[in-house]
Amino acid sequence: MSKTQSPDIITHRNVTYDIRGGKLTVGDAPVYLTHKEAKLLEYLLVNRGALLTRAMIFEHVWNMRADPFSNSIEAHVLALRKKLGSPRNTTDSIIKTVPGRGYMID
Repeated sequence: MSKTQSPDIITHRNVTYDIRGGKLTVGDAPVYLTHKEAKLLEYLLVNRGALLTRAMIFEHVWNMRADPFSNSIEAHVLALRKKLGSPRNTTDSIIKTVPGRGYMID
């Protein structure tokens, strides 16, 4: 079950993310995030249930000078999955890949 505890703290499954503090907790363990990982996770969590395309992610997480043909999004999603406890795109992964379309958290 998902819930939002406050505008600054988002809880989903066993993940709690403090937007203002940029702090991630998985279960009871704090998890370090890079700046880009934090921005990507925040964008996915805030838009939970919505399909986010690569273009949308580049627009909101990266700057406009970023190369849209790089695998930067995929690399960051993989890193986030590992930190969230699910390194592969499995059914239990919090971050879902919609092939050819984008990513989402449901």
